Amino acid sequence: MAEPEGEAGATPPEATTNYPEAGTPKVRLQPPGVAFSIEGWSVAGIETWLRIPEFSLAIDVGRVAAPALASRHMALTHGHLDHAGGLPAWLGLRRMSAMPPARVYLPAEMVAELSTILAAWERLQGVAFEVELFPARPGDRFSLGSGRSLVALPAHHRVPALGWAVVERRAKLLPELLGKSGPEIRALRTAGHVVARHEEVTLLAISGDTLASAVDEAPALRDAQVVLHEVTLLDERHPPGLAHAGYHTHLHDLRQSEVAAAAGCFVPYHISQRYSVAESRALLEAELAPRFGERLLPLLPTHDLPSRRRGATKRSAATSCCERRDGC
Repeated sequence: MAEPEGEAGATPPEATTNYPEAGTPKVRLQPPGVAFSIEGWSVAGIETWLRIPEFSLAIDVGRVAAPALASRHMALTHGHLDHAGGLPAWLGLRRMSAMPPARVYLPAEMVAELSTILAAWERLQGVAFEVELFPARPGDRFSLGSGRSLVALPAHHRVPALGWAVVERRAKLLPELLGKSGPEIRALRTAGHVVARHEEVTLLAISGDTLASAVDEAPALRDAQVVLHEVTLLDERHPPGLAHAGYHTHLHDLRQSEVAAAAGCFVPYHISQRYSVAESRALLEAELAPRFGERLLPLLPTHDLPSRRRGATKRSAATSCCERRDGC
């Protein structure tokens, strides 16, 4: 059940931590025209963690990422290890740094199992984690402060999963009052007149691991100012059917998807390690740059993984992670 949003206060400043950021691989994106940034690292099957510092929000924690420790809010898309495996260590390090209790939002179906896992780690650690778990289903909303809310979106994955959106409530002066002075508007408001209408703007939406069809139930994945969408496989060497077997999106799926009509910035992420960084960039730009131009901002690693450089990921389709149905 979603918590009541009530009157949202200001977003608290992010906490500080003594945990060193040096050596933590990350990419930072600054989408044009918006007042927030995206930090993170994402390689399918290895690790995904993301952070929007201006909202004190982290999304997924495939391993302990020092920059994400400062975020009070953590939204999990699903329970696979490359997305949630770092949660116990994240909580433990926050406690060691005397940070405020963390708020973790997650698919409702995960809560019982994750609670058992965290309880076991608390016994092993000999301390209690300071965390509140908020079970969520599509449509549930949670306050992030400063008029912003975190909204759960449907996702189509092979385990319980969600996407997430951040929406902001804004007041706009009624058209008939445009041109009036500040004192005049204040006088009208004091007299009980309505002087503004409220609207919600979707600032950011992230798909989580999913088939591309999720956008049919989640228009935020089309309408947000910034859309992050997983694109696990990219070409015919690893065809769409292989991605779909693991309930993932293939780059070619976007040709027919409403996601491709997104008016804001588009951030493909969760690319398989079977592609080099250079290959990934070339394939994504060839397919998506004609539609998005400078609004295309792939979230790619800064370098190939050591296993990729050794050629260890040049596997046949028969042994692919997607076909084994344990994620990509």
